[in-house]
Amino acid sequence: MRGFVSCVSAEWLKLRSFTSTFVALGIFVLLGAGFGALTGWSTHHQWATLQPVQRATFDPLFTSLSGIALGPIALGGLAVGFITNEFSSGYLQGTLLAVPNRTRLIVSKIVVLAAPVALIAVATSYAAALSFNATIGLDHERVVMSQPGVTRSLVLTGLYMALAVTFAFAMGLLLRKTALAVSLFIGIYLAIPVIMQLFPWHWLHAALPYMIGNLGASMVSATTPADGLNAWVATGLLGLYTGALTTFGVVRLRRTSL
Repeated sequence: MRGFVSCVSAEWLKLRSFTSTFVALGIFVLLGAGFGALTGWSTHHQWATLQPVQRATFDPLFTSLSGIALGPIALGGLAVGFITNEFSSGYLQGTLLAVPNRTRLIVSKIVVLAAPVALIAVATSYAAALSFNATIGLDHERVVMSQPGVTRSLVLTGLYMALAVTFAFAMGLLLRKTALAVSLFIGIYLAIPVIMQLFPWHWLHAALPYMIGNLGASMVSATTPADGLNAWVATGLLGLYTGALTTFGVVRLRRTSL
């Protein structure tokens, strides 16, 4: 246990030493809270022009958290680089001399990366909801924290971001090339769902709720989306994806001679 704590401490110091860590986290917070305020202001000015069906289906919580959807893009590069930089610089060999247990090293890196991201994401989700309430100017369409599912959604936002950055980290661990891993992560998260919607095949559209971004949308929604999954099912699936990819990365690392 003492060895694991020492490893986590060393990786924490390493993560803090990167300027990109604070830049990426700062961008994420600005996107989350900023989009919350922006969507509130936009909704206030467009409310009179909305159709009755649009007003009836309006979800203030989901709307306030729209900036969170960009979180994996903002933090994905940081997560990938946290491991690929060690491969490209050759520092990993020195790290393994200090920590021969490769599984322990990877788990330490994941803890150091995912834990602060989760906490910051939860705080940002609350900030987004509050900034949305401050700018919407419509009392009946504000985010009500006491409503069922709201607190759960805000907390699951943190878990979603933690799983997303761990997925990106695992992509970097498996591929070991920053540009390739970041490109593939963005493609899986953003490009593939868009491309899938261009085809007329219904079976392909049926797979959309199982894409990473849509799983995240189901997690942060207070109610189950019409075209999405239950929040807990989505959480389990994203955890399964992340765990499987991380396992592949660890197995490859353990079988590779550095």
